[in-house]
Amino acid sequence: MKFTTLTLLAGVAASVSAAALTPKAAALEKFNLEVSSWDSRLNGKSITASNNKLKVSLSDSTEDEGCNGPATLFVQYQALFLYNGDYESFQQVAVDRSEDGQDQLQYFTNLHGKPQPFQIKPWSVDEYSRNLLFGDVLLGLTSFWACPDSNNEDTLSIYLDSGFGEPAGQHDCVILQLKTVPQGAPQACEYSEFNNHP
Repeated sequence: MKFTTLTLLAGVAASVSAAALTPKAAALEKFNLEVSSWDSRLNGKSITASNNKLKVSLSDSTEDEGCNGPATLFVQYQALFLYNGDYESFQQVAVDRSEDGQDQLQYFTNLHGKPQPFQIKPWSVDEYSRNLLFGDVLLGLTSFWACPDSNNEDTLSIYLDSGFGEPAGQHDCVILQLKTVPQGAPQACEYSEFNNHP
């Protein structure tokens, strides 16, 4: 009887752990991200997602053939997710804290576990400005960098501004904020990944 009870409890725990990996987005606010910047080329542009990166395009094009248009996201328990559907969102956004990553915003499939040394929390949305925030922000402002993609000069990848200037090795970057734009009829999509990991 003890063995049966323990087995049952283990099964329940495993089910709960698996369920926790896949957030339920049905009741959460979904939004697009819009650039706020002094640079007229970028101001008002929408953030897209492809090949494990968040990006902004100067030409309004998207590199993800399967997901056209702006990326749709949501915040749950201070974690930021791409919206794959009300009951199956598993692509999670993180800050790549590695030396090569230089605080770039990337996404990964959390069913495979969190790549190291990714930082996944804390994300939030300021209730007044509607800006996307990261970390313990007192002034309600988080800045980001948009830096030219090495594979496509028309596309800029997004990095978190850690207060030390442009990300190392990057040039011609633009400082910006990201404003959340609520979506009443959000578009669900599974965004492209490069070999399942950034």
